[in-house]
Formats: sequence, C-alpha cells, structure tokens
Amino acid sequence: MKKRVSALLIMLLFAGIFAACAEIPESDAYIEAPVPEETTPLPLLGSMLSGFLNYETFLSLLEANGFSFEETGESYGLLSVTPRVLSLGDEFLTIYEYDSREAMEFDSSAVGRGGSSIEFPPDEDGYGVITNFTWPSPPYWFKRDLLIVLYVGEDEKMIEFLAENLEFFAGWRSP
Repeated sequence: MKKRVSALLIMLLFAGIFAACAEIPESDAYIEAPVPEETTPLPLLGSMLSGFLNYETFLSLLEANGFSFEETGESYGLLSVTPRVLSLGDEFLTIYEYDSREAMEFDSSAVGRGGSSIEFPPDEDGYGVITNFTWPSPPYWFKRDLLIVLYVGEDEKMIEFLAENLEFFAGWRSP
C-alpha cells in the first residue's frame, strides 16, 4: 500500500511538471496537424531487425536515420516499467521496454486515445489509477514488439519515422 501511494505521488508530481509547461487542450479528441507535402522515405525497422525490437536496436535506427539525441537516463514513468528518456533538444522521446508483449499491450491499453490520460483498472485491493496530463507539445504514442515510445514534439520527420516503423495507438492525431 505504501509503495502504491508513493508511486501515485510521483506520478502526480510528474503530471504537475508537465501541466505547468504549456496550455494544450485536455480533450481526448484527435487534432488535425499539417502534414508535409514532400516526404523522404526512411528505412523500415522490420527490414533491419531479426527478432523483437529492443531499446538498443531502436537507438541504432534513430542514429542511422540522422536523428541526434542525448540519453538522459531513466526517469519516473507513467506506466508499469521504468522508462529511459532521450532528449531531442526541446523535445523528448520516452521509451518503455518490457519483458513480454503481454505486459506491453496491457500498459498500452491504459493510455487514452488522445494520449493525455492513463487509466489503470483497479487491482486486487480495489485501487486503480487515473491520471490526466497537459503536454508541452502534442503527444504521439507508438508501440512495437517489446517497446512503447512516447514522442512529445512537432518534428514532422520524427513523427514520420515513428509512424513508418512503429504502430501509432494514441495521441493528437494519427500520423
């Protein structure tokens, strides 16, 4: 019980930090954003992988596609596993790596369609968690194999890369 209360307080603190950063509508409705007229094809993840996508392979693919980032380390997460965060200047990628696809799918099902809420059902003690967020930029949630990737930003090249290589499942709009 004490561990759950601590985890809930950490999540609320994390949510408060993001809420202070910007004013974005809290609606779970999709918002249409501009799509670039010309796009450059990027290598597909599947053609470069054998087995499940993992954190290290994902970083290699980002580098191979010309993305610059800085690993900022582990962070307090919104989901059941501790994420690792990549800084992309003013934007960031949060990467959750799971031990099983079932665990990844369970967590992805908790993320609201608009990407600004997370709702875990009650556990055996009857405690559930519902959290709403205000992000500094539009959130885009993607998943594949053992990873969930949250991108909070507006770089169309990054959004295109993620959409071509991962499955979009929540956020401001479908890329």
